[in-house]
Amino acid sequence: MTQTARNRKRKLKNDLVRSLLEQIAFNDDGEILPGQKLCLPLVSESTVSKLKLARIPGNSRDVPGLNPNLYIVRAMRQILKGDFRKRMGRQMGDVIIPNPTRVWKVDYCHENNSFVDLGSDFDLDHHSFTLTALIRLRPTNNDSKANRGARIVSKRDTDNYGWEFVVPSYYGQTISFYANQSPGHIDYGKSSIPDHKWTVVSIVFDRHSYGDNIAVITPYIDGMPDGKGTYMQVVGNLTSNAPLTVGHARDENGTLSNGRRDFRLPGNPRFNPHFQGDIKDIYVWHQALDKRQMRRHAAQLLRDIGRRPNPCPWGYEELDCRCYRLFEDLRTYHDASRICRQEGGFLAMPKSVRIQDFLEILMQQSDLTTFWIGLDDVVRERRKVWADGSVCKYQQGEDYNCFPKNRPDKQYHTEDCVEECKGDPEFKWNDENCIKMNPYICELPNPKSSCGDKTSGMTL
Repeated sequence: MTQTARNRKRKLKNDLVRSLLEQIAFNDDGEILPGQKLCLPLVSESTVSKLKLARIPGNSRDVPGLNPNLYIVRAMRQILKGDFRKRMGRQMGDVIIPNPTRVWKVDYCHENNSFVDLGSDFDLDHHSFTLTALIRLRPTNNDSKANRGARIVSKRDTDNYGWEFVVPSYYGQTISFYANQSPGHIDYGKSSIPDHKWTVVSIVFDRHSYGDNIAVITPYIDGMPDGKGTYMQVVGNLTSNAPLTVGHARDENGTLSNGRRDFRLPGNPRFNPHFQGDIKDIYVWHQALDKRQMRRHAAQLLRDIGRRPNPCPWGYEELDCRCYRLFEDLRTYHDASRICRQEGGFLAMPKSVRIQDFLEILMQQSDLTTFWIGLDDVVRERRKVWADGSVCKYQQGEDYNCFPKNRPDKQYHTEDCVEECKGDPEFKWNDENCIKMNPYICELPNPKSSCGDKTSGMTL
């Protein structure tokens, strides 16, 4: 074989490797997940024509010309045997997480701690940073509103210099962050955080990609980005004279915060800034971690706390013995429903606020804004039926629904299918014409017999 032919063969082989890498999924230990379907890459006509000019070895002797399909099969066999799996597993599995700048093992719980003092020798300064905490919300009397505005960790003085990491935020069970007097409150989390479940909440604060005065702020829940991030002007550093405090907010004099007032409620009661629940670990890096590092870090923390690995098929995320996946290809309602059935399930059915909150986390990762869910009244007008055949009794107030006021409106009497609308500040359902092209979310039963473990959730 000539050197030119060898080079062309090597290039084709490298192209095949690249195509396979884009398809193959690995677990947290760098092992290739079994049972995956791989698509053979297409070879361009120009590549085939060039290869036909070379003498490529056949089964027993050199023959002119080339059967491209046979060549692809042979090349893939060569790639997949030998040490390909180990080599590619190491390449994809070796997500290097740098050593954190600081780690605090606090073991905070609100029954035993008013706060935990971490001293005053640490500041975020002008750095980019990543801040992660392993928490479990346990509001008093199971009243989620009683826990809003709670400080996980904070370092902010009476002049409002410094920062505060707040979960859940004042106006919902989302992630919030405060930074100095300007911009002050950065309320960028969109997805609700469930009570009574260990959850990894994180902030990536990137001040270097666009200059020190522009920060890209991205929240993460269990290693998954909660939205695309917010661009914010942040002037100066985040240094403060206040002590670094877990579970409450204290100023530079050591005085505990009283919490801000809620002027929407009668009597203007104050929010309780005392975190109600458990805080186990806090990590800080003076750099912005990337998405793969965040996924790996969260997976390690959740595995250590006892949340089991994701038992769902590749691409799906688990919640309470069900598996969910967002597909961004645009389909009509009936086409999307057919694809989900081919997958072994249905279009997603958010029959509870917990499922709705979980789907919102998935939708925040997409730039698209409307998604088909498995609810329609195609068979009988104004009788909404879930994809599994059960009736949604939203009109009687018996079943959960997320329709806004005056919806469904049945405009033009052709809107028989329901889409989920990702908007600011809320997610709402909307009746829509079934021929509209939308992305969609599929729901599958958990294939594992061990799904009776109710402590599980979205584990990456």
